[in-house]
Amino acid sequence: MNQNGKQIISIIIGAVIAAVSYQVVSRVLFPTPCFDSQLIKVANEINKNCPIMVDQVTRLDNTMAGPGNSIAYNYTLVNHEATELNIESIKEYITPILINMVKTSEEMKSFREIKVSLKYNYRDKSGVFLFSVLINPEDYES
Repeated sequence: MNQNGKQIISIIIGAVIAAVSYQVVSRVLFPTPCFDSQLIKVANEINKNCPIMVDQVTRLDNTMAGPGNSIAYNYTLVNHEATELNIESIKEYITPILINMVKTSEEMKSFREIKVSLKYNYRDKSGVFLFSVLINPEDYES
């Protein structure tokens, strides 16, 4: 290997070491809060009471904390089959209601403060997936 090749390899190795050192130092000196672990605790607490009927047709089966500061709520519409539902109409109807709930509910305040993404998954009484509603921070901060 010629002198130029050795210099390039030395520069690359130096850059990698510098980048890794920067990451280690910045994480030690300026740690970011780990909200994922907090959301796991929240999901576990909610799940202790699941399944739970939230109204006459909707049952909360469980919640799941996900990566990237997110949480999913898994619901079943206990009285309906997918074939008898107009799924798009239900989704159009429920989405603004869910967004408003996240925006205004005192129970959701801590989620708003740490900018949690919320996903609401719905299944029919046979367990067939119907639809999801994803609410990101930009949806409830506006």
